[in-house]
Amino acid sequence: MSKDKKRECEPVGTDGPAIDPHPAGAISSSRDPEIKALLLDFATDGESEFAIPDPTVSIDPRPTGIVSPIRDAAAKALLQSDVKEDGDTAALKKPEIIDGKGLLSLKEGIRTYETASGDFIAASTDRGINYSKPVNQDRVGIHPKANLAVVADGIGGTDNGELAAQILTETFLKYPDSHPNEVINICKYIMKQGRDLYGNSGACFAAVKINENDAGNKSITISRVGDVKVLVFKKGHLAHESCDESWVQAMVEMGSINADEALYHTMRKVVLNKVSVSEKRRGGNALHDTVEAPYSIEVKNGDIILVMSDGISDNLTPDEIQGLIKGKSPEEIIEVLSDITDERMKNHKEITANTPDREKSGKFSDRYKSEPKPDNRGVAVIQIN
Repeated sequence: MSKDKKRECEPVGTDGPAIDPHPAGAISSSRDPEIKALLLDFATDGESEFAIPDPTVSIDPRPTGIVSPIRDAAAKALLQSDVKEDGDTAALKKPEIIDGKGLLSLKEGIRTYETASGDFIAASTDRGINYSKPVNQDRVGIHPKANLAVVADGIGGTDNGELAAQILTETFLKYPDSHPNEVINICKYIMKQGRDLYGNSGACFAAVKINENDAGNKSITISRVGDVKVLVFKKGHLAHESCDESWVQAMVEMGSINADEALYHTMRKVVLNKVSVSEKRRGGNALHDTVEAPYSIEVKNGDIILVMSDGISDNLTPDEIQGLIKGKSPEEIIEVLSDITDERMKNHKEITANTPDREKSGKFSDRYKSEPKPDNRGVAVIQIN
């Protein structure tokens, strides 16, 4: 087996504000002596549309108390309405979770947002064509006032991955200024209360928060667990690719396979980190479900940040995406990613069958390098202004 130079996907820099693991005002479930009191505050804070039932009374394992566009049409209308405030945050949309329910294609459900920092986000999610399950396990959450975008990918090989993705996204929108590990602690507590329903449900995620200092300089803070990918493009060129916490990436780093082989390996869908209450171990290592090192990257006017689940990133390489999106607006980027991955998912069997020797040819029969894979898709495209 060849051992080419590994694909470099480590953070390219730490420009921007330092990461405070316990930012002022952040909720810290690990330090709070009464987790129930914390969750009671979660449920009763009148300033947020996201809440869960009072855990001192009972925990509903299917948290109907959480405002969710999936379950409540009135809540959906509320979340999509404008917030009338003074100053620069006037007319910003409320925090919103996109579930992609009923969509036939990613480009049919594009939502757009202006952030408090003056930047622009387009986002969408759908079940994907020919996906084996009847549900969409991806969620996209946008908090315009907090300059935050979250893409969560419920893990298909676990029970009710869509519930884990939903809880994770809602908790991020509830506590946008908290350290991601604190968010994870709250999510795991909620899932434990409904263990009979949730089983070993789990999700991966990536969260991107835009920061701006007093001088007007901007950076993004990236937090991730699993294989939801973040790409940063500067002047149309790929400047950063996040590093997946996956089996194939670990094998690439060990030199057991090369980066090209990872694109069509039978184990490429296996993740090594997720948010879950599962005690399962893989390869002797526990799934550690923590963000060990959030990091920052300086961004400037015109930069594009893609946050996407593996329904997109497993069908297109970062270099292929660069060629497809150059010069396009965030909405146009989602449209082209939708069109190409639609075709690859729709024809995945024929594409694979017509490629007898992928290792030798270097590409599949439709000229793309990755093996086509039907899957849920979730994406947020951020344009820095």
